[in-house]
Amino acid sequence: MDSPRETMAEGSATNPARGAGKLLGLEGLRGVMALIIALAHFDARLMPNISLFSRPALAVETFFVLSGFVIHYRYANDIISGKLRYVSYVKKRFARLAPLHLFCLSLLLLVYAVGTLSVNFMEQSTFSLAGYPALNDGRNYGDGRLYSLLTDALLLNGIGFHQFDATWNYPSWSVSSELFVSIALAALFLRPRLLVPLCIVFAVSLYALLYVDQGSLSTHSRPTHIYIDVGLARATAGFCLGVLISAFHKRYSVQRYEFCIRALEIPAFAILFCVIFFGKTGKSDFLALAPIAVLVLSASIERSLVKKVLSLKFLSNAGAYSYSLYLLHVTIIAIFSYVLTFSGAGISVSKWLEAVALILLYSAILVFASKLLNAHFEAPMRRYLYARIRD
Repeated sequence: MDSPRETMAEGSATNPARGAGKLLGLEGLRGVMALIIALAHFDARLMPNISLFSRPALAVETFFVLSGFVIHYRYANDIISGKLRYVSYVKKRFARLAPLHLFCLSLLLLVYAVGTLSVNFMEQSTFSLAGYPALNDGRNYGDGRLYSLLTDALLLNGIGFHQFDATWNYPSWSVSSELFVSIALAALFLRPRLLVPLCIVFAVSLYALLYVDQGSLSTHSRPTHIYIDVGLARATAGFCLGVLISAFHKRYSVQRYEFCIRALEIPAFAILFCVIFFGKTGKSDFLALAPIAVLVLSASIERSLVKKVLSLKFLSNAGAYSYSLYLLHVTIIAIFSYVLTFSGAGISVSKWLEAVALILLYSAILVFASKLLNAHFEAPMRRYLYARIRD
């Protein structure tokens, strides 16, 4: 979940030539994908009869590819040259991802507690946490609620410790997968000759496994038939694809392939979003992998149309606080669910006019709250912790 904007700031001392022009477009792409996930979860929870997206999980796949690209682009040379110790890199990964995760998980638990007390008071005239969280969040807690909470808090929920479903602040499964994949694969940066061949092997073999075993890229938090966690396999394959795109970008001058990328970027954009909105089968997910790769590369090219569009202020700003938005939206959905329950409207909306109004209200509140969270907790905490990590 590294923001390209942070990458530009951190990387300026190492290579000031590689700056905003090449990575700012990725910020906007990350913001778009975060909004798709937030809207898809809202849609599934409160508007089960109105489907906004067909294959929204591809937004998470794009996150994984973006992370592989950004982390390799930013850190590979520093780790190879010794400017950044591997141990310091690992500390930075935890400092970047863990604090906001724990804050949002704690906030969700608090909202559940307040909601449960309110529901019990309305129904039984007593303040009690009985039935906590007094809300069906649509998740399968087959692994046990306390066990799931512990693994979630420790960010172990995306690497094989869950057999049934992502739970509590459920988007954090991908944060867990990405964290450990980015730590493990960054060790290969110290072996640059092995990096590209191994990433090719990992990406091809894992995507082939997912195609045969799952038939889609929309599942997670369960094992494949050969006991590899599906979410971890997705994160590893996507991260490796992102590393390969970054390695290609670094090795060859833009002039050698810019014409081809600019010719492909519009078809790639159209294919990806057609699959996200209208894809009928899980196997259509795999058709989107090439467009994702093209868009990530295109978004890093200064003169590409995709980069210019994604660098628009409102999109790049959304990318800047996309991690806050990604982890906060489940809490906002829970608040909406409680409010709808208290109002007597139920927790399901089926009329389009009501749905549009609710979506606009939810989006406005989520964006505003995410900007505040990023400005007053995520960014200050990151700066505070980074300042105490010696490279």
